Amino acid sequence: MKFLKTRKRKILLIVLGVLVVFHLFFRFYELEKRSQFTWDQVDNAWHAKNLLVNHQFPLVGMPAKQDSGVSIGPAYYYFVTFFYWVTNLDPIASPIIAGISSVISASVLFLATRKIFNTKVAVISLFINTFSFYLISMDRIQWPVNFIAPVGLLIYLSLFQISKGKTKYIILLLFLLGLSTHIHFTSIFYFAIVLLYIPFFPRNKKSLKYLSYGFPLFLVWLTPFFVNVVNKSNSMNLISFYNQNSIGFHLRRVMQVTEVASYEAGQLWGVKSLEFIKYLILPVFVALYYIKNKAKSYPFLYLNLLWFVIPLFGLAMFKGELTPYYFALYRYVAIGLFSYVVYRIFLFKPNVAVPVTVTFAIIFAVINTSQFLNYKVEGLERVKKITYKNFKESRGNEFIYGAGESYLYYFYERKYYGWTK
Repeated sequence: MKFLKTRKRKILLIVLGVLVVFHLFFRFYELEKRSQFTWDQVDNAWHAKNLLVNHQFPLVGMPAKQDSGVSIGPAYYYFVTFFYWVTNLDPIASPIIAGISSVISASVLFLATRKIFNTKVAVISLFINTFSFYLISMDRIQWPVNFIAPVGLLIYLSLFQISKGKTKYIILLLFLLGLSTHIHFTSIFYFAIVLLYIPFFPRNKKSLKYLSYGFPLFLVWLTPFFVNVVNKSNSMNLISFYNQNSIGFHLRRVMQVTEVASYEAGQLWGVKSLEFIKYLILPVFVALYYIKNKAKSYPFLYLNLLWFVIPLFGLAMFKGELTPYYFALYRYVAIGLFSYVVYRIFLFKPNVAVPVTVTFAIIFAVINTSQFLNYKVEGLERVKKITYKNFKESRGNEFIYGAGESYLYYFYERKYYGWTK
């Protein structure tokens, strides 16, 4: 038995090692050539420059929605600044940040799904995340959206563990709720989910104790917002933005938004004919998990219901344009649920399921790898070449805040002329 355990551990380490190598290749290959440097990345670069050169310390982050007057917290600006300090303001920092963010996210996906389900489910999840061309392309964009999925999954894990009586996770939950306000405005849905899931929290002294430990961590993340309100009423902007864009609850609108909400789950496979899987993941998971766990499954199934319904209903009441990444909090949870379904199929008829699933996995990996290798993008490398040529020929550059050429022209003037501003 000890020999078998040792052998399985070695096989697991080999599989994980192979997945790590592929993950790093897909996220770091042709770093500058395949990395965009547009408005979001340029905005981050200027704020890093303002922090490092002008010693301006922002109290607000990126706009939650353009022209809304509402912003997320500034933590991501400070995170980005470290990398720009390392590269001496060279925007190569942008794709490096994206790559490192992807490593952090993949680690969270593996560890969290392993904690919720088991190691085999975690390996399947990591495999999907590693080879999915859609996820590769998302991971190579540097912006705070990178952290919606991993932070969301950790909140999901925290709620799952708390409902099982592990009250220490209340500290992690409160920390993550505060952190989420510095990532994206969809963090508001986490608060709604937590409030509706409170009936499954243990009601004892330990819960109160960990609540008292975690609440200060939550408030620390909100400090910039409190300070900013003294200078400018961000809360009034939020209320005004909601009043202007809320259309109330309509089932027809919910049906329209459902297609946007399920977009990411449909894109995971890289094959259009398999997009229908996005509609099966949740119901099939619910059926299999209930068969396995019976009444014990109710709290977890209720959590999954809240996780998918609350953002859907919330954004269905928003009349503005919706982008699929608004539902990025679904991403890792959907992968985890699908991986559990695959794992259960393995157990049901392994002699049939294993070779069929392995075949599909190989096809999935080959198709998505092919898409990655054939994908062409005019990214940071091209912007650098054009701007450097203009700089060397002293053509000058019209300053446009969100344009990559404007930041790069400043970077070259600072680098070659010794600018200190």
